[in-house]
Amino acid sequence: MTDIYTKKSWFKGRVLFGLSISCITGLVATLAVLYFTMQQDIGPTYAVGIKMLTGLRQNILYKALTIFGITFFFMIIGILILAMLYSHRIAGPLYRLTQFVKKVTEGHLNERVGLRDKDVIHPVAEELNKLVNVYHNKFQEIKKEVETLETLTAEMDKDEETLSKIKKKAKEIHQLTEQFQL
Repeated sequence: MTDIYTKKSWFKGRVLFGLSISCITGLVATLAVLYFTMQQDIGPTYAVGIKMLTGLRQNILYKALTIFGITFFFMIIGILILAMLYSHRIAGPLYRLTQFVKKVTEGHLNERVGLRDKDVIHPVAEELNKLVNVYHNKFQEIKKEVETLETLTAEMDKDEETLSKIKKKAKEIHQLTEQFQL
């Protein structure tokens, strides 16, 4: 089976795209904060301008922290949203696969697991469905052969030729069961 992440190359691309969008959103928000806070006049007089320039260091620090906080906020929100979306695409299908395997273990070979095409482990589900189909078909063949054997044993009293038919059917069943390593 091929590697899931190489087969689903869109997975990495979407994660990087989502992170890029959250970074760009944070950058746009910080640029908006800078633009609107830098639109202040220096002052009508020289004394007011000097007073404003003395508080410039504190003002720049405050604005830098504001920019960092806004960008950090958007990054965390973006990462959380992406983590929820992609964990939903992995955790949900894994849970469904686990339930499917439990049912198959109990002998329910008519069960199939269905996942969305966009789920990361969709190829695994397809392979498991193929596996269960093969076993279901083989067990159906064995069931038919056993039923034939049962009807032949019921006729055994009627005909001596039936014993050779029973031996032949037993050999066919043996060949069918040899395909499985038990």
